[in-house]
Amino acid sequence: MFIPHANGDRCPVRALVDWLEIAGIKEGYVFRAVTRHDRIARHGLSAQSVALVVKASVARVGGDSKNVSGHSLRAGYCTSAAEKGLQPWQIREQTGHKSDVTLAKYIRPVAKRKIPSLL
Repeated sequence: MFIPHANGDRCPVRALVDWLEIAGIKEGYVFRAVTRHDRIARHGLSAQSVALVVKASVARVGGDSKNVSGHSLRAGYCTSAAEKGLQPWQIREQTGHKSDVTLAKYIRPVAKRKIPSLL
């Protein structure tokens, strides 16, 4: 999937490239645990770790962390992709959903009204 570069010093693509280089990641999980001794794990973050990072990030910017979870990222991606006009099969290819029926549950209701049909 193509992700465009952003202008300025807050480009997510640049940040990802920098992280992969610093961490020495050539394959496998992108998001990994880092020990207090700055050692990077070979395995990916657990679902609980992702949820804690998401909640802490939302709280840090003044949001209500009770209303988000790691799962919110997946639903947010599905909603944004559908709003941009991606076909259900394209979204499922990225997310791993097995059916359009299951995928539809991840698309936020407000966004559903803006889209003529996903199925």
